[in-house]
Amino acid sequence: MYQHIIFDRDGTINDGSHYYVTKVEEITLLPKVKDTLTALNNKGVKLYIFTQQSCIGKGELTEEGLANIHNKMHELLGGDLFVDVVHCPHTEADACACRKPKTGMLDILAKKYQMTAENTLVVGDAERDYLAAKEKGFDFCLVKTGKGQDTANKIAQEVRFVTDDLEGLLDIYK
Repeated sequence: MYQHIIFDRDGTINDGSHYYVTKVEEITLLPKVKDTLTALNNKGVKLYIFTQQSCIGKGELTEEGLANIHNKMHELLGGDLFVDVVHCPHTEADACACRKPKTGMLDILAKKYQMTAENTLVVGDAERDYLAAKEKGFDFCLVKTGKGQDTANKIAQEVRFVTDDLEGLLDIYK
């Protein structure tokens, strides 16, 4: 089974897929996330986040502010369950290699942690998460939280797994 799971953040781990999370108090875990991530971690699965944060490029959030938000997320989770968190601070106009659906963030993680198509799963709620995973050759699990229900209407037939929420990931490890 998958040794590495890479999660999108907004709409997958926390509420906030329809707005920018720019303040610590705006980070709110979705239901069952803490227990699910803890269970996966206890099974020896290595967890990561790849998150698009164009609010930095737009001047609405600083790198320090993002670090504070992630520290709060770790606190809400009861500890740092993630091996690594990578983010893209760029706007679409920057034409960078890391902005989803491009694979730059996944490339960084794959190289650093010896991820392969056989041992890595990407989890997200948006089509751009799926397209990045597909381009990289990684399996994808669509969660119907955040933008996930709308995304399911477009791509559910194309993805490897579809779950109502993050807890559905545990079925893969039964």
